Amino acid sequence: MSPKGRNIRAEAGVVLLFLLLSAAMTYPLILRLDRHVPSDRVDPLFTMWLLNWEHTSALRGFQGFFNAPIFHPHRGTLVYADYLPALGLISAPLRLLLPDWIWVYNVLFLLSFAFSGWGMHRLVLFLTKSRPAAFTAGLIFAFFTYRLAHISHLELLMTGWMPLFFLSLIKFIDRPSVRHVLGVGLFFLLQTWSCAYYGVFLAYFAAAALVYLAIKTQTYRRAVFWKRLLVLAAVGLPPLVLYFLPYLAVHQKMFLGRTLDEVLRHSAQLESFWSVPRWNSFWGWALRSQPSPEWIRYPGIAALALAAAGAGSYLRTYLRELREEGKGPRAVWDALMLVSGAAWLQTFDRTEGVWPLLRTVFPFLLAVSLGLRLWSAWRRKPKQARIPAVPSLARRLFFAMFWAAWLLSFGPWIFFKDKALAVGPYRLLLGWAPGLDGLRAPSRLAVLMMLAASVLAGLAVARWTAGLKSAAGRTVLAAFLGALVLADYAAVPLPLAEVPAGERIPPIYDILRGRTEPGALIELPLPMTRRENGRNALLMYYSIRHGKPLVQGYSGHFPPATIALSEIMENFPSDKTIRLLRNFGVGYVIVHEQNYRPDAAARIREGLDRRPETFIRIDSLDNDTLYLLPPAPPAEPAPPAEPAPSGEPVPAGEGWKAMAGSNLARAGAALDGNPATSWSTTSTQRRGDYYRLDFPEPEAVSGIELHQGSKPLDFPRAFVVEGSDDGRAWAEFAAETEGMPVLVPGTIEDIRNYRLVISFPRRTTRHLRLRLTEDFGRHHWSIAEIRLWR
Repeated sequence: MSPKGRNIRAEAGVVLLFLLLSAAMTYPLILRLDRHVPSDRVDPLFTMWLLNWEHTSALRGFQGFFNAPIFHPHRGTLVYADYLPALGLISAPLRLLLPDWIWVYNVLFLLSFAFSGWGMHRLVLFLTKSRPAAFTAGLIFAFFTYRLAHISHLELLMTGWMPLFFLSLIKFIDRPSVRHVLGVGLFFLLQTWSCAYYGVFLAYFAAAALVYLAIKTQTYRRAVFWKRLLVLAAVGLPPLVLYFLPYLAVHQKMFLGRTLDEVLRHSAQLESFWSVPRWNSFWGWALRSQPSPEWIRYPGIAALALAAAGAGSYLRTYLRELREEGKGPRAVWDALMLVSGAAWLQTFDRTEGVWPLLRTVFPFLLAVSLGLRLWSAWRRKPKQARIPAVPSLARRLFFAMFWAAWLLSFGPWIFFKDKALAVGPYRLLLGWAPGLDGLRAPSRLAVLMMLAASVLAGLAVARWTAGLKSAAGRTVLAAFLGALVLADYAAVPLPLAEVPAGERIPPIYDILRGRTEPGALIELPLPMTRRENGRNALLMYYSIRHGKPLVQGYSGHFPPATIALSEIMENFPSDKTIRLLRNFGVGYVIVHEQNYRPDAAARIREGLDRRPETFIRIDSLDNDTLYLLPPAPPAEPAPPAEPAPSGEPVPAGEGWKAMAGSNLARAGAALDGNPATSWSTTSTQRRGDYYRLDFPEPEAVSGIELHQGSKPLDFPRAFVVEGSDDGRAWAEFAAETEGMPVLVPGTIEDIRNYRLVISFPRRTTRHLRLRLTEDFGRHHWSIAEIRLWR
């Protein structure tokens, strides 16, 4: 057999072995591919719905691709979370061959482990020419704890493109051919299209790796290097820009950024690195201390020991080079700069003493230092520079990547047991690095840490096996090390969740599928907490069956109008809820009575029975009742979204004074004409909280308009409007128990102008007060601007 044939046969054997190990390490999924999914039913069902939508939209020529049929009538809902073009491409042929999306999802799940292992195998094989080393590294990268903690997130498991990207990058530096530069662009694009998180993280590490390798190998001096980079930019940037532009447009319009609190909640802590999922077979009894997969980052004792051996080899080589080349002073300078940089980070968020001065001066010193280093490298003649071998550069590159990814995974602050120990480098990047402000989970940088650890481990195994003369000895050593790695990570049996399919899908959806009347579907009850929102993923999965757009949904973000609707629908079927449903374009309502308390179900049933012309009962099966909600009759015009006050709204007049029951110092912010400033209570809404206006002369008032600004959900829920001539005796002008901003199709996505309008008969008063009549524990009460209707 030719060498090429032997390589193909060997590669096929490696792929088959990784597939078999994937089935074994995720047992018993291999026996239940038709009706179960890993972990729970939330994110896997969302991914099935997403892949189905990508396929359905492709068959229609991608018309309305980004306007996915959830959160109706919002637009651009596909990019409320990652959309996955790469997984859509891979799943297309699988869907033709397999009976349903459950099969497709599970096959992709298994392939993600095998593909990640094989990708790392290819990278380390190129660096070491040792198959035992490559296989050991592949095992680490295929099954490390981070992956087995995230078994419900298919996109986070698709990491096989990363090692192939670095393989292409190293080959490109070694020989800047068109083939290699296209490999760099293709694998980066596929990794981004598989998981936007990894695309953003990888971009920064890739840029640093490219600069480092180009300088160390002197490749940047070659004209062909720059020509190929232009090819990469011309071919790779357009699809990346087209991928991310919809995110930017929708996220800016819908206020979908991440808060600092969210970032902190999804950052690693020191104890995360000895935390495993509860289903870990070996360590689960001792180290399972974190409930969220974002806080489970155990690297593995075996993997860490092997990586340390690989890093130790690099450090010995590095110290020897320092002695031989007289680079000791430069190394000391670099170390001092690193220590100074760490000290400078601690000046963040400190405003007293010399801290602001240090925070200003240090970046200048750092820029000068880096400039001198780069100038020295540029002036160095190629003949004077000893270009290191590729494996040596790989040790340096992945050694630095390991520590950088580890530090960044802590997020803005390094915590231990919820106590801040120091400011982390991620805090600096949040201020200037594009893309990071939209990501909430810095802890996912651990995947790059483990990629580096896998390479370092492979380099150590290659050095050990090179000292063994017999192939049998090398095989035995690799098998022993592989067994240690697998035992460390084993999570058998893997937790599974059953998914309804075929006849087990509720029959009410078959009835709905046959209906042709226009309109979206709302299924009641709506979830009231973020934890309950996971139930919507099941309803999205059912929508594959019936094909109707949904008012609710599950995604990485939830639009404010849908959240507000969830609250008001607790009063269904009141007149206001009917008006809102029609404003949202609802044509169908399914009431799941088994999900209500018996008294609430009876109340809703009686309310619907009293409105037989408004809610037309279609069918009832297994406690699921389907109603048709037709448009308002033409002879009877639909009521307005909100009763409009008479006159016109006017801003604050001269001499108006504001008072408030809490946060009095900020009360005037609602009268300053600037919607970017606001008054807000200092806590969640409490009965008795008030906001008051005092006028220099009596004012004729027929309504109040409260603008929410950047806090669309901080509107008052239950309140009264009161007036007084003397500030002591108050008369009630209006009362509201279902406070809600004006939500019609034209304003649902105009979040900056969310407003609550309160109407009442025209009254004249010197003092006007809004007072809360009930507690509401989920949001503060905020007013960006207040206007009166005269």
